[in-house]
Amino acid sequence: MSRYNQRHCHHCWQLGHNIRTCPKMIADATANPQSYAAVKLSRVQEKNKTSTRGCSYCHQQGHNKKTCMKLRTDYVKSITENSQFRKHVLEKFNEYGIGVGCMFEWSYSQYSEPDRTMLIESIEWNNILVRNGTAALIVLVDGERESYYDIQVSDNFLSRVGSQYKIVVPAPNPALSMPTDWLNGRSNIKKVFPDYEG
Repeated sequence: MSRYNQRHCHHCWQLGHNIRTCPKMIADATANPQSYAAVKLSRVQEKNKTSTRGCSYCHQQGHNKKTCMKLRTDYVKSITENSQFRKHVLEKFNEYGIGVGCMFEWSYSQYSEPDRTMLIESIEWNNILVRNGTAALIVLVDGERESYYDIQVSDNFLSRVGSQYKIVVPAPNPALSMPTDWLNGRSNIKKVFPDYEG
């Protein structure tokens, strides 16, 4: 950090701290309670007590988003929930044989359209998130490379495998293309939790 970007104290004019935390001002005020430093320090402390600084995440007074404990707690909780959801998805992928190379038929019986054969070409693993069940399967439709569908991996999708989605050829190894740190729940969590800066 350059010298000009560092904060400086308006009492002792040193770099690295401000007037609220100035060790010289605190020492001067303690040594002489009637001094200018003591009066100045009491004004600064009084101003801090009446500050209406508020958090933009939890809307409580007395802290900001960067120091918000509710945000930190919610963030850690989201990682745990995301990790559990991803383990559930992986279990279902292994159970049904869903993965790169899997071929399945998509039944449109409710719309009176013919069934379509689809091949999973890739899986956007990091977009499989608990809060939004983000679109994650990219498939080829009837062998046409131009036609891509994003299918949302959610409990709703997984519950319809076998009825609306019929597996024709299961993937040889569903988890083969999965990133190594995918199950810890941290990858792409900012998409669900953009407020956290930690």
